[in-house]
Parts: sequence; structure tokens; C-alpha cells
Amino acid sequence: MIVSIEEAYQKTRGKTQKEYYLVNKYEVYTVGDTKKIILKRKSPDDPVRYLVPYEQLFETILRIHNQVGHKCRDIMLQACNKNHLNITVEMITGLQAEAMRTRSKRYVPEVSIGDYVALPIPDVDRGLCEARNLICRIVDIDYDKSLYELACVAAVLDTMFSRNSFDLVKDCSVEVEVRLDKKLSVRQAVKELSIGGGQGLLKCNCTGGCLTNRCSCKKARLLCNFYEMSRG
Repeated sequence: MIVSIEEAYQKTRGKTQKEYYLVNKYEVYTVGDTKKIILKRKSPDDPVRYLVPYEQLFETILRIHNQVGHKCRDIMLQACNKNHLNITVEMITGLQAEAMRTRSKRYVPEVSIGDYVALPIPDVDRGLCEARNLICRIVDIDYDKSLYELACVAAVLDTMFSRNSFDLVKDCSVEVEVRLDKKLSVRQAVKELSIGGGQGLLKCNCTGGCLTNRCSCKKARLLCNFYEMSRG
């Protein structure tokens, strides 16, 4: 484009419409041995505003972003327009979005089908002697909703999980054989794998003293917290 502008300036007559546009819009500015395209100035005292080459746009926006101290979009746009021509709001927003995606990937690495993950087990779903995490394998991904289906040794879990619900197990040296022929809740899966019987705390909706088999706790021969409170 620099050559086209210089040739347009050298032409004394017979300029094309494009050449007239280039002459009226831009000029070539020399800095040392480097030629740059700038917005045409009315006088040499006018500020210089550079046309940033396409391949240098990202680098230029990032440099200005660091110079202004990682400020908001409008401050960045004001700083960019001070000395540059073709940096738009969309470009700045795109850079900020890319920076957020990069930061997110750094803290939450991407996972794929077949990867091993550690799923934290809620306290209410595990016994006191159980592990805090359930080792699972990703067996399916809903890319539209960004949800992951997990399977463990006991079964496929009946709930799909978001990415921030589990941690990737890197360099897993033990191959876990997962079971795919049935589905269970997290609590049921933990109970099947438990060495201590799983979570034994139950709660019913009884308004009395949990005295009949209509109470799920009494029917299972377990004490629920309501029964304990009624005794106290």
C-alpha cells in the first residue's frame, strides 16, 4: 500500500478514483529508515496518526493495553485513537475477550472424552471415612451446553456437570475401569464404593415420632435427625 500511495503522489494527471482517495486520505511518513502510512495532515504540526498494518494489530493493541495499565475499553480506545487510525471498539473487545479465554484456560485446563477427573463429593453425600473426591472418566460432552457426563467404577453418574465442577487428573498412572451399563446419583455411587456403608444420615418428613413404617427412616432401620431431636 505504501508503494501505491507514493505512485499516486507522483502522478501529475490521469489519476484513478482509488489514487485520488489515497492522496486525499493518507501520506507516507518516514521514521529513520522505516516508512509508515499516516493520516494526511493539514500542516506539519498536526499530530501523527498511524495506519496499523493488519499483521501488527494484535501486537499494537496489546502494547497500548499494557501502557494504559489494563484499563477499560473506552480508555483503551481513546489511547489507541490518539496515534492510530484503524483500531476499532470491536478489535479492543475481541482482545479483551481473548485475554479472558486465555486466563480461563490457564486456570481451568480443557478436557476431552477419556480424561480422568476428580469430582469433589459433597459432605452430605459421603461418610466420615470416605474420600473427598470421586475419580471419574469423561464419557460424553454436550458441547452446546458445555456439560460433561462422568462415569466411575460404580456407574455413570445421572447428572451432567459443568467444567468448574471437577479437576483434571494429569498424568494418571492407574487405569480406572468405569461401568457404563447403569446410572446412579453421586451419593448412590459413593455408597456402592464405600468401605464404611456410605452416608447413613437420613431425614424424613414425619411430623410425629417416626414410629411407623410409613417413615422412610424407621423402615430402613435408621435413625434420622428428627427422631434424635424428638428424643432430646
